Amino acid sequence: EPPRYLKYSCDPLMDIASYPLMFHIMILMATDGGLRVMMKNRGFRRLRVGPISYYYHPGKNSKSSRKRGDKYEDDDKVPIVFCHGIGIGIIFYMTLVDELLRLG
Repeated sequence: EPPRYLKYSCDPLMDIASYPLMFHIMILMATDGGLRVMMKNRGFRRLRVGPISYYYHPGKNSKSSRKRGDKYEDDDKVPIVFCHGIGIGIIFYMTLVDELLRLG
């Protein structure tokens, strides 16, 4: 028999073959809802481009920024793009996100 892979939506939990809708809603609220609150508290905004959602943080003004007209310019700033892939999600990388925010 070929190896069997676990899927939380197909494998029985406590001898229940299918989960009630409320179970899926609670999982979604705990993961996605918790992530939205945590990211908002850290100064991120959730944005969308088509079907893709992402979080944006404007960074912080550094002392090396110089004002030109109405805008601040900083030639030394390089954006950071963090792609976590699929699976467990970004919530497990929050210590890394906090460290990146701390470093500026």
